Amino acid sequence: MMYRSLPRTEDEILELRSQIAALSRTQANPTPDVVREIERLTSDVGVQLTSVRPAEPEYADDCTRFPTTFEVQSSFSEITRLLYDLERPPYNLWVEGAELNADREAGLLRAAVTVSVYSCKPETKGDHEEG
Repeated sequence: MMYRSLPRTEDEILELRSQIAALSRTQANPTPDVVREIERLTSDVGVQLTSVRPAEPEYADDCTRFPTTFEVQSSFSEITRLLYDLERPPYNLWVEGAELNADREAGLLRAAVTVSVYSCKPETKGDHEEG
């Protein structure tokens, strides 16, 4: 039974690798691109971008994490669409958290969203994998 599930498992591994590749960036510091992507997406969705705060990179093993927090103000439906679009192509930003607060005076929501991208060293093949 294990051998019958092997092709499906290999397909799942390939799919996961492609998803990781989509979320990874190859350049040394992708922060300027991330800021541009956030500005472009918020404009396309129609939400008001009120601030963008890139944080210091975080280093671990072979990967570097580049977190960025931005704040928007808009309706619930537009913020929901923004959160959905952030993780899809062409943006491929990893949403790590969002905090929503009501702005009663304006009748809108304020959202603080934290996204990250990762820059990883190329994967090396193990002894058991074919070249």
